[in-house]
Amino acid sequence: MANELQLSFQGNASIYAIIRRHSDAWVWNNTLLSFESWDTANLDDYDLPLSDADGDLYQANWPSSMVAGQYRLLYYRLAVGVPADDDLLLATTDMEWNGIAASPVSSIELDDDALTTLESIKRHLRISDVSSDTLLAELINQISGRIQLICDRQFKRQIHHERLANVTNGHIVLKHFPVRAIDRVSTGNQAALTVQYTGSSIRASVAVSGTALLLRTLDANGTLTTHTLEFASYPTISMLVAIIDTLAGWAGTLSEDGPSNELHPMVGADAKSNMIWLNVPNHTDTTYQLDWPTGSLRLGHPFSAGPALVTYEAGYDIIPRDIAQVANELVAQAYHLGRHDTNLQREKLGDHAMTLVSAVSLNDDQLARLRPYMNLQLAGV
Repeated sequence: MANELQLSFQGNASIYAIIRRHSDAWVWNNTLLSFESWDTANLDDYDLPLSDADGDLYQANWPSSMVAGQYRLLYYRLAVGVPADDDLLLATTDMEWNGIAASPVSSIELDDDALTTLESIKRHLRISDVSSDTLLAELINQISGRIQLICDRQFKRQIHHERLANVTNGHIVLKHFPVRAIDRVSTGNQAALTVQYTGSSIRASVAVSGTALLLRTLDANGTLTTHTLEFASYPTISMLVAIIDTLAGWAGTLSEDGPSNELHPMVGADAKSNMIWLNVPNHTDTTYQLDWPTGSLRLGHPFSAGPALVTYEAGYDIIPRDIAQVANELVAQAYHLGRHDTNLQREKLGDHAMTLVSAVSLNDDQLARLRPYMNLQLAGV
């Protein structure tokens, strides 16, 4: 096999690669045919020149005498006649060399909620080599997160536990759609447990998030202690009470057992010598009528005005074409921005991708294509 080193670059340039070993960052000396610790004085012995294969493709053979292992390839644009330590870094990629062939090793995996794929964005950019795979994967993850933030929802099919602070008219518009199934609709308010702190700390508070019960104390020396009781670790309210009673100064009393993740959220209440009541829904089988494409939910009986909890499955098995296309366009915009802004190119990978994404802007056409998929509770963008 040949031409394992490949880079897409638009325009005429002298491009070279440097290979560094993953295990210790030693660099390949192409004259001595061995690895050594980096020495800038030997830079001219480290470069592996790439040949112009036309069509914006540059390539070179992997050094055949190199032993199998994982390596990082760094591609540079030659500024003058010989390599220099301020030559422009164009791309980096991680590769596995087995002594015969090379294959990519990406240090970044696509998130489960990524809105496009590495293959799709490479087709969009007309890239065939693997030198930019790691950067593109990170850009896909960050652009996907930004689009979902703008739309105030998630697109991939998954289970959601949506809490509403105060439902008064029996109508709920769920955040995520299309709705595939509803597990339960719970409404109303009833006491589940009480929590109190009687220890020596000068401050104590109780808070409930979507995933945990948080107990905090502040002592006279200014030391803040937080006990985070994850619902995943203590799935029932009785289990929460049992662990609370083991914490110094804290006491819990059970009123109504049930799933701990149904506790209504609480920002924070003063538990220093005060009994704090934590509540759950009192109707766990409220009937409903659902418009599944939009997530519009009309509640029936029994229904009590106040907090509500809906557990449901929603989202797409295949990301709609408009969303995937906007994701590809924004990733491409960030990618090209990085190739043309030399100040951004000199940042390390994680910061580099984050800076590129923050510099990307959506145009009116892209916003118009996203608007039908936005959370219907949004007033606009």
